[in-house]
Amino acid sequence: MIEDLARLHERLWGSNHKHYYRRWEMNTSNLGRRGQKEIVQDGVRLKRIKGRAEGIRFALRFEDIDYRRRKEMEQTLHNLELAAAGIEKVLKGRRSQ
Repeated sequence: MIEDLARLHERLWGSNHKHYYRRWEMNTSNLGRRGQKEIVQDGVRLKRIKGRAEGIRFALRFEDIDYRRRKEMEQTLHNLELAAAGIEKVLKGRRSQ
């Protein structure tokens, strides 16, 4: 019974698996590294994030926007402030080394 289920699973998994072929040679050595990149935290990125946060803060004060859009903007502002605090922490740790 278990062997039959295992065989069925292998057969279904194999049929769902897509097979690709290449017409030309392709360098695939970097395909799995997308999630392994380290994002560079620097002053330029920090300045850009703080600028975006200031722009959203300005829009929240002076623009006539609906409730849903206001909540989205407040959440974005909160996320940008958290990102800026994290970058400042990384930069501070880098300076002290």
